[in-house]
Amino acid sequence: MPAKNARLLAVDPRYNFATQLQFNSHLDLDALDLSNLNQEVAIYHWNMYSNANGQHYMDLLGSGWVNLDYQTQAPGVEGNKYSSDLKLDISNLESFLQQLLPPAYIPFSFQLLQSAFKTKPDYQLIDWCKDHKSGFRFDSCLPYNQQFSQIRGSGIDIKVPWELGRMQHLLQLAIFGKLTGNQVKAVTEYKAQLLDFMAINPCGIGVNWSCAMDIGIRAANICMAHDLFLQLDKTGILNAEFSSLLHSYLLQHGQFIYNHFEYQEGLTSNHYLCNVVGLFFITNFLSGTNEINDWLVLSLQELMQEGERQFFSEGTNFEGSTSYHRLSAEALASALSLLLGKKAEKMKILFSQNSISRDMEPLFDAAYFSLLKNDLHNLWNEQKLTGKIAIVFHRMQAAAQFTSDITKPNGDITQIGDNDSGRFIKLTPTGYLMEFSQAKAKYANLVGNPVNQVQFWDENYLNHQTFISFTNGITSKHTGQCPLEYSFSKSLANGKKPVLKETKSAVIDKYQSSTFDKRFLEHPVYSHHHEHQFKFEQDLIKDIQFMHYEAFGLLVVQSENLFLSLVCGNGKGFHHSWGHVHCDKLSIELQVNGKDVLVDPGTYIYTPLPEKRNTFRSVQNHNTMVVEGEEQNWWYEGKKGLFKMMRQAKARLEYCDKNIIVASAAFRDIKQLRIIEIKAHEIIVKDYCNMPFRQNWNMGQLWSNGYGKIIN
Repeated sequence: MPAKNARLLAVDPRYNFATQLQFNSHLDLDALDLSNLNQEVAIYHWNMYSNANGQHYMDLLGSGWVNLDYQTQAPGVEGNKYSSDLKLDISNLESFLQQLLPPAYIPFSFQLLQSAFKTKPDYQLIDWCKDHKSGFRFDSCLPYNQQFSQIRGSGIDIKVPWELGRMQHLLQLAIFGKLTGNQVKAVTEYKAQLLDFMAINPCGIGVNWSCAMDIGIRAANICMAHDLFLQLDKTGILNAEFSSLLHSYLLQHGQFIYNHFEYQEGLTSNHYLCNVVGLFFITNFLSGTNEINDWLVLSLQELMQEGERQFFSEGTNFEGSTSYHRLSAEALASALSLLLGKKAEKMKILFSQNSISRDMEPLFDAAYFSLLKNDLHNLWNEQKLTGKIAIVFHRMQAAAQFTSDITKPNGDITQIGDNDSGRFIKLTPTGYLMEFSQAKAKYANLVGNPVNQVQFWDENYLNHQTFISFTNGITSKHTGQCPLEYSFSKSLANGKKPVLKETKSAVIDKYQSSTFDKRFLEHPVYSHHHEHQFKFEQDLIKDIQFMHYEAFGLLVVQSENLFLSLVCGNGKGFHHSWGHVHCDKLSIELQVNGKDVLVDPGTYIYTPLPEKRNTFRSVQNHNTMVVEGEEQNWWYEGKKGLFKMMRQAKARLEYCDKNIIVASAAFRDIKQLRIIEIKAHEIIVKDYCNMPFRQNWNMGQLWSNGYGKIIN
């Protein structure tokens, strides 16, 4: 065993409480607007999260609502099912912990679990380290860097315990606890869950420390949730001892994130952005050490640089995915809200700090930060946006406008690239409460779910209105559809809003022309041709509008009854690996009168079933031209290839007016041209290629609307 791991397993650092730390409040619970929350939906989630029925339930990436304890049988993933030989005996906690943790960690974890049961005698322990879909349990005795090596079978998904370990349900637990009048129960449940989590997940040990991105998301969510629960706590349940323990645990989160930044020189991603934002939250909610002060400076610097690097000037994100766009934009908007509401003490540190500790110097850019100070002064003293801060705020505002523009009439966004259902913050539930029998009929992934429930909450991960409202809280007077999100970001920002010009849709004029250039059709290379007609009763061209997001490579057409999207870009500025991009050049999604006609297949799943991963991102299942045996982009073999493509396919919008759209694509020796004619009651798709091909139309035959979910 490497010396680093041996030391990690031999000493439990949790005995060293950071008692000098202070916790700073940034939220006002009473200022949160709960008026639009559905009472029935709130009660449903409260019961599921709070052990109200003697058990904890959660829907984890397509698992369906499953019991989170140690003994529940998992539903399995397409026939892949695992079981654990753990023996749960609450009456003998010490013996139980010997199965879960290295010996050095057992005494303190024993104290934590005793405290959890003292806080809530009927508390049901949660298995934080289990893939609750396949049933595989990651070994919580092993350090963070030995977790991936345990995966040796099909169906095992490390993302499932990560999703649970993000602790994003805690904010909803606080809000729904207040809404349902269960404040005291909410506080006791919160304290018991955190004590439980800290007992089984000491810093650096187990699966919930194997990805710094998820650690950053968890830290930010615990900071915000703790702020709300302190305001709910009227009887001193969250006493000084618990607070000291939690502060120390958050400090360890910061240390781990900083020491495990998911960063390579010049190569960053949504992972690194969440590292930075998580660290930024820790440094704002905690005070008391020079280390925290250094992190504050560094995380703000990196936040500004990544905000500009990862979002194009049009507001779109460099991951090339409309769902990852929401994840990264939520993280950015959360951090910018906190930046606006920064405490005077933190401002003083930022203005006085000219250097940081030696070990952080390689990442620190003194010249850049000197310029940033001037922009900070203008922001806080005059609420005026200048320099780099102005760039990032405008890109965040444009990101919300992009989300609005890609939203179909039924409220769903067009699904481009990967969708892993990832969120940075979850507040208002968006979805449908249905009978469980209806849910099983709708989703193939629920076939093996053993839970006998009456109702089922189906979270709609294609509804991104929560992000728009959250951003509006610091950029606009318009609340949007989710007042809770609007009031939440406004509270983080302490009511401050910088002066921003209104962002407009990317309505195109660059390609408009009065006549159609027939040379596109006369090009000798296009020797093969097919066309398809879609006929409708509704008027398709009334109030028609075209929006082109060139850097992202997406054309959106909207009218009173029509929504059409066309993938038509090169992705030159995308993340270097194209890891979340699909083979979807010239693919379209089509919705008429609020009903889907053509859909993107989505993603379904990543590493547990590599063949399914490749099926869903393949050209074979997108609404485009298919040359048999040819992918638009080849991907590398093995696990590496699941998130790395060869950047081969190029596409571009050639021409567009109110009746005709022309776009081209090329990859290797294949040349393609797609012409879309939009008439009053008809859409004609004419396709040309230099090789034999077929037109593929996905009318729901293969359709995943969220990670782990397949629609029957």
